[in-house]
Amino acid sequence: MLRNFVILFPAFVSLFWALLFMMRWKRNSRSQNIWAVALLLLSNSMSIAALYWHDYEDYSLIYKLDVLETISTLSFIPVVFLYFERLTGVKKKGQIFRKILLFIPPVLMGGSTVLFYLIVGEERAAEFFKYIVEHDGALSPGFYEYRYVYMCINVYTYSAFLVVQAVLVFIYAGRNILMYRKQLDDFFSNLEGKSMDHHRATLKGLMLFLILVIAIAGSGNLLYVDFGFMVLVFLFLLGGVIFYLCYHVYFISYSADNFIMELKLSDEEALENGYGIMGEDDFGNADTGNMLRAKLLPQLTQVIEEDKVYLQNDLRLDDLARLLHTNRTYISRFIKEEFQCNFSEFINRKRIEYAQELFRESPEMTQEQIAEMSGFTHASSFSRVFKQCAGMTFREFQKGH
Repeated sequence: MLRNFVILFPAFVSLFWALLFMMRWKRNSRSQNIWAVALLLLSNSMSIAALYWHDYEDYSLIYKLDVLETISTLSFIPVVFLYFERLTGVKKKGQIFRKILLFIPPVLMGGSTVLFYLIVGEERAAEFFKYIVEHDGALSPGFYEYRYVYMCINVYTYSAFLVVQAVLVFIYAGRNILMYRKQLDDFFSNLEGKSMDHHRATLKGLMLFLILVIAIAGSGNLLYVDFGFMVLVFLFLLGGVIFYLCYHVYFISYSADNFIMELKLSDEEALENGYGIMGEDDFGNADTGNMLRAKLLPQLTQVIEEDKVYLQNDLRLDDLARLLHTNRTYISRFIKEEFQCNFSEFINRKRIEYAQELFRESPEMTQEQIAEMSGFTHASSFSRVFKQCAGMTFREFQKGH
């Protein structure tokens, strides 16, 4: 009983989360709906794979399901690619070409597997597959003429495609999350509530999942071989990783869709109030740019040093642009060229300087009190930013002063 549960555990976990996502389909972000589709493909693959360990004897059905499993497994990772594309909203040249490349393997391998079984014939295909399952992945000597074709399609090429897909999608996902984080840093002074912890956890979970996928591919006919306890441990770990991944995807409340909407509303507000009048071209013109810099620097100094707008924990780039009667493109570029940092880093430096001064004046204050008064919503964020800006933890700073 326990063995059967563990064998089906990854399929159950995938299906459970797929149904959970589908139950709130209209309330999900588009990226979460794409993830639900990926989970349906994964649960299908894992359910079919579970039949190999359940001593299922209808081999005429299993060899047909082998085709479906091949297509589902090789389609899962490209759909994960679409998920991260939608989640981060980062688009590069050649995106369509990459999508086509990623979806070629399931089409090519699915078609090749179907063609192979059609050539072999239904009766012999069932016999062929029965021998594989009952002899730990070994090929029947009676099918010697098909041996190399099968090995080429269902082992070597399949495994190679799976590994290449996994590596490419992980690289793509990691790069996109970094670029997405950079875009948020250019617009927000505080990323609390932007689900970045869940984004990072999703990437870690994906890495663990892909390592397991590569391990499967690297071991050849693992799905056909009865490794006993080792297989059960592997399946239990796989189910746990899938649960970890889905948990963090489920609780991502802020994605590129939300960010794009905020930018759109911000642009509309800028046009209505008439403070989005300076374009990036003005900055590129040497004379105009120098004149604007000379005018903007004193204004920026006033709102930062005198008005201390950085103490607002929800300060956005647009808020600063509005105070300076300019647009976010211009002020963002101005900060980068004048202070060699992005908007978030610039504001956080000022917050940490203020926090240090606050501690010198009132050393009896707690870290939580100083964090709140310095514009941070959580002490954990304050600790992380303090170490980045000051090169030491807040506790170390306290001891030194």
